[in-house]
Amino acid sequence: MLKNFRKTIKYCKSERISMLVIIALRLLHTVLSVIQPLIYANMITCLLQKQIRNLSLWIISLFISYFISQLINIALKRTEAKTAKNINYYVKCKVMEYLLQIPNYKMDISQGKMYSLLISDSNAVYSAVSVMISMIFTVINVISIGFAAVCIDWQMCVILMLPYPLIIYINRRFREIIKNKTVDVVNQNDDYINHVKNMISNISDIKNQDGTRKILRNVCGVAEKGRDLSIRQMISQTEFDGLVSMTGMLGHIALTAVGVYKVYRGVIPFGTFVAFHNYSKSLSSSMDMLVNVRTNLQPLMVSIERVFELEEAAEEASRSESKKTIEVKDIESVCFRNVSLSYGENEVLHQVNINFQKGRITGIIGKNGSGKTSMMNLIMQNILPTEGELLFNGVSADCYPYFSLRRQFEYIGISRNLYHLSIFDNIALSEDTFLTRVNEETVRRACGEAGLLQDIDGLTDAFDTQIHDEMMLSTGQAKKLQIARALVKDGSVMIFDEALSNLDDVTKRNLKAQLKKLADNKIIILISHNRDDYQICDEVYQIENGILAKL
Repeated sequence: MLKNFRKTIKYCKSERISMLVIIALRLLHTVLSVIQPLIYANMITCLLQKQIRNLSLWIISLFISYFISQLINIALKRTEAKTAKNINYYVKCKVMEYLLQIPNYKMDISQGKMYSLLISDSNAVYSAVSVMISMIFTVINVISIGFAAVCIDWQMCVILMLPYPLIIYINRRFREIIKNKTVDVVNQNDDYINHVKNMISNISDIKNQDGTRKILRNVCGVAEKGRDLSIRQMISQTEFDGLVSMTGMLGHIALTAVGVYKVYRGVIPFGTFVAFHNYSKSLSSSMDMLVNVRTNLQPLMVSIERVFELEEAAEEASRSESKKTIEVKDIESVCFRNVSLSYGENEVLHQVNINFQKGRITGIIGKNGSGKTSMMNLIMQNILPTEGELLFNGVSADCYPYFSLRRQFEYIGISRNLYHLSIFDNIALSEDTFLTRVNEETVRRACGEAGLLQDIDGLTDAFDTQIHDEMMLSTGQAKKLQIARALVKDGSVMIFDEALSNLDDVTKRNLKAQLKKLADNKIIILISHNRDDYQICDEVYQIENGILAKL
């Protein structure tokens, strides 16, 4: 745990001053929590002895200490809130940076887990640091109370501390049980999210009511399994908390009985007994907090370990990529050499040989599930072939840095891919580029080549028009915007996957004309179910059952 804590601290370096302020405020709060029972005890002693003048001084001291304590609490909460916000934002940026450093073919992260990494796991970093700081100061508080109690009455101190070795034993006994069940619940939750997504995406393929009911029963069964696991975790936590509370209560009863006896016999003054009574409550709450800290830390550490795993994967990918020194400035050819692709026992592509050349538009036709999208994913290095190899400019893809290749591709699919930004930023935004106003001429030229400039100039705010809804632009305008985005990126390979679908005849005719112009210095791959779209192609291939043949 200490090793993970040290690794976690590095994410908080950006807020080191705020962290020092938090530590200083907590230290002051701890000092006051030890002093206040002594002030209260002296105040009661003066009251019983009718020392009015001293009593007034102690009352003033008590009010001042409580006032300072409240100020510290307010400052602590505000500082912690601001620090948490900044650190959580920083960690989210780091997580996104790690995700962008890992090649797609190595990205073994589901959508559910990626969402957890960006939301809950990122927030867990500061939460864990805060919990660890609380644990440290709780220990300091316990030690301080013990020292103050020994100075007053060592026999009462022994009784005061008596139950806590047993609490520590209970903590050690139950900690691993709760940790294991927490990990199971977190993993089960991820599995459930992914399962639901997969099932919902498959519902559209079900043609009969019985199939839909079967899927719903499957989803509900997984949900029930996760619920039962969570209930078992909560039962273990409840039993654990009950044992701790009962042990602390027995110690408090023993301390009260001994204290009353000593006051009755005149061994200690009543004020001392009151001080020990307050110390007992403070110590009990501190130990409860300490035990709960260790318990609450378990799910946080599970989340943080996933961030660490992602960081290690990103570092490993960076080391692997640094060994590849050939930079890609332009792709003139993409060659499949005896490429086969299998998912388990299902062969999607079989011994594919094809050469995509600059200056040519190549069409790929085939039914759903025939392997068209798999071919495009191979070109864009989202996946790797099971057999054979891909050559870029006659050189194996393994020789090129992954991201050097990636920036040469632009994929334009059937979806709109619009962001809640201005039109200018939507066009300027790409995988490795975010242009500024200095490059506005570049954006205007790309829009002109894509046939979008007249549409934009017709808007009231032109390039400053904010897209609050994807439906603000027509389907044709959205496609032209994606083409303009690809031109700004200036990649070598443009892939149109059903990009001409759902367009009116005029828009489609204009886009085809634009594609013919673009093909002069780019590799263009066109995928469509409409055979009329292939009239602009220089060559057309058909893929069926994973086998590619030229038409």
